[in-house]
Amino acid sequence: MATIATYKSHVSRAISFYNDTPNIFFAIGRTTEWQNEDLPPDPSLEAVNLDNVISGFKRPNAMKFVVPDPALGTLIVDGVRWREVVPDTITYPDDTIEAAALRVNARWIYMDVILEEDEFVNVTYRQIGIYSRGILASGVSDALDSYNLTDFDDVGILEVYQNRKPIHRQSDQREQISFVIEF
Repeated sequence: MATIATYKSHVSRAISFYNDTPNIFFAIGRTTEWQNEDLPPDPSLEAVNLDNVISGFKRPNAMKFVVPDPALGTLIVDGVRWREVVPDTITYPDDTIEAAALRVNARWIYMDVILEEDEFVNVTYRQIGIYSRGILASGVSDALDSYNLTDFDDVGILEVYQNRKPIHRQSDQREQISFVIEF
């Protein structure tokens, strides 16, 4: 007999992740060169951390429940169009983000972060990732724009990551990095 996870169970996991926003961080890593810099290796399911994490942790700039929408999607990540669904669907009295996400089976979360011109300057990185359940060290402000590895008691769980060609951060460079996580 077959067993499946329902759409609502996937949405429930997305809601749990979304509600953990204060403990979610983007990170950059991997300063060492790939064997072939033009062809980074595929990521591994066994990874538990980025390779040599750079002092480059930031909280997400935006988190939104999304669904794929090739026709009307305005958010584009890796060539796929996504449409934000929850704010548009909260139309019922006393509605919540969670109820709206469940109603439309929104099991995908769009996230982005902006690396400002004065952050992580003169650093070359080859990996980007998202960590959940991060725990800042005692005495570290939770209101900072960016964090170093030493600012954490526990960086948490590496949820997703991407290997990429080298990117060298310069003082005149502002980057927006986007992910969509499927639950």
